[in-house]
Amino acid sequence: MAENILARQHPGQNGIYQWLRLNAETPDLQQGDLAQLAAATTNETVLLLIPTAEVLHLTIDLPLTASRQIKKALPYAIEDLLAEEVENYHLAWCKLADGQIAVAAIELASLHRHQDACQAAGIRLGGIYSELLFIPCTADSTGVIIEQNQATLRCKPYQGGAIAVSALPLVLDKLLAEQQPPQRLAVWQTDIGQTTIQWPDKLPVDAHPLPSALALFAGHMPKKLELNLLSAHYALKQGGGQNWLPWLPSAAMLLLAAGLQWGYTLHRYWQSEALLSTLDTSNQQLFRQTFPDLKRIVNIKAQAQQELAALRKTAGQRQDRGFLFLLHQTGATLSTLPPAEAPELQGMDFINNTLSLSLKAKDIVQLDALKQKLQQNSGLKAEIRSTESVGTNLLAHLDISQTSPP
Repeated sequence: MAENILARQHPGQNGIYQWLRLNAETPDLQQGDLAQLAAATTNETVLLLIPTAEVLHLTIDLPLTASRQIKKALPYAIEDLLAEEVENYHLAWCKLADGQIAVAAIELASLHRHQDACQAAGIRLGGIYSELLFIPCTADSTGVIIEQNQATLRCKPYQGGAIAVSALPLVLDKLLAEQQPPQRLAVWQTDIGQTTIQWPDKLPVDAHPLPSALALFAGHMPKKLELNLLSAHYALKQGGGQNWLPWLPSAAMLLLAAGLQWGYTLHRYWQSEALLSTLDTSNQQLFRQTFPDLKRIVNIKAQAQQELAALRKTAGQRQDRGFLFLLHQTGATLSTLPPAEAPELQGMDFINNTLSLSLKAKDIVQLDALKQKLQQNSGLKAEIRSTESVGTNLLAHLDISQTSPP
């Protein structure tokens, strides 16, 4: 069944959702809780869009072409880019035309929260996607949506993130300093005129009102939906299947009769031996295809671990490990702090692979707490470079960089 309902969480009301029908001549935006969404979409499939802040978007290079090989190597290639252990994430990926791999990583706890809530309400999900993928974006322009003092920025088809509106000019300045800066900026904003933003002088801005972000997403749906977070074993199962419980007694009798047929059992044993031999040959062929430089196979498991360890040192080392990665991890850490405990951002710079923040804090204890929390993230190193007393507050410079991969 084709997905014809597009839904998202209301950005300003907890527990409230917005939805509309994609195949309607005049889509009518509706809203309510999950029970009301379920009642409005009976026997229909729903595409759920979740906030970009919950998803980490990456594009990486992997020297592999076969999907099976990419699936096995991908967790090792990006584990140094994640805030927690890779086992705590679900990864959706797709191959791009230029040979790179686009990855969407979401914490399992977040994915299960959305999936379980919809399942409990009786909603049939056809897919879960990051809202980032539905923001209009072209090869020479960057798209930005501003809602509830938060900006979602899509700088490339598969790259971007969510930041505070106050930090948006700083991020745009950094994007303009990259090798392929955007030529234009398309902005959709719910409160044009109420929020004053100092846009970069070198970047033309096309400002548009945003009556409904969901209507904008529906009007710019990709022709081919990719990076569905309901992938692999989370994918929607087609068809309900037949109830096998009434046949259980008959199946038990047949199994007992089969167990008495020793000749048949012996025949299956030899079949199994032949299958094991075939699988061993197949494993060796796959190993040689994956690592063609190895001429001799002694221990497949040990040699594969050695080769994957070497692959982790070279794979994924793109700009995702630079400014955008550090900004994403730092922003994710700051967002977990209560407003009263979070230092106030005064400025930002990125030099020599180091993200330098100017912060106004209450005291050194608050700064040290932020430093320790940042360093709990795998792959991050934080250092308080200098402090200066300004009135009753403390002005500090905090340097954040990546630790060397193991």
